[in-house]
Amino acid sequence: MLHKRRQAQRFRAAVFLASLFLMLSACGGDERRSDSDAPTPTVTGTPVPTDSPSVAATPLIPDAPRENGEAEAAALCASGELVAPEALYETFKNDFAAIRAEFAGSIPAVNEIGFAPPWVVGQLILGVTELGAEAIRNGEAHGLDSLNSIYHLAHMDMTNLDSFSPRVLLTFKGRLHPLRLTEIYRSSLDILRYAQPNWFVGDSSKAYPRVSAEERRYLFRQAWGDCPAGCIYSRFWYFRVTDAGIEYVGTWDRTDPEPPWWPEARVAMEQYCMLGGPHSSTVPRLN
Repeated sequence: MLHKRRQAQRFRAAVFLASLFLMLSACGGDERRSDSDAPTPTVTGTPVPTDSPSVAATPLIPDAPRENGEAEAAALCASGELVAPEALYETFKNDFAAIRAEFAGSIPAVNEIGFAPPWVVGQLILGVTELGAEAIRNGEAHGLDSLNSIYHLAHMDMTNLDSFSPRVLLTFKGRLHPLRLTEIYRSSLDILRYAQPNWFVGDSSKAYPRVSAEERRYLFRQAWGDCPAGCIYSRFWYFRVTDAGIEYVGTWDRTDPEPPWWPEARVAMEQYCMLGGPHSSTVPRLN
């Protein structure tokens, strides 16, 4: 009976994880291919041997962050890709700058509020087995070392390697999507108990961008009151952006009646909620 109960628990856990990654559509799909199907990955123009641990073709891996951290993080979340696409990065950089240039005088909040992802960009927490911890200490975790080289590791914090739950914190040189890194490391290493982003806890004022083929939409939210639990109070400013210019749609305080544009505006906020994951309370209160 105990064996069957454990099997059932593992099955429920697998179903939960599969459901979670289906929910992460706003931050990219969980598409994988086998190692045998993967093209030779490339790192900053240098071919990497195909026997290096990898789950998919590796794009050009940055060895430094781009100049605009807000735009790069927003492009990572909107695309769901390991590396922020250049075109999307430029779009967010230019749109945020244009909104602030035109409206900061009348709406100072747009200068004070920016986009922030629910996890630390370019960081990954790895829970390792006891054998894995010993291999890392002895410099014998060659599969981990290979991945760290491919993805340009800047630092591995081993402060908790000797704890009752051994783990390391990886920080990469470039701003990489931690959910994509989670998939890659988890699929490639047998010394792991788990791999996960370094989630932020709580909530705060944020900008929520949403991109479609026709236009870009930006919801700025000023939030306060018990923000470790999700923020009780909110005030919003909503913009639509096209190549023709910026449309300021309106503002709304949550204590007032709901404006007609709110069902459209809240979609970006709802998509952001899907990025929060099981280890984060970064879920804005929508109602």
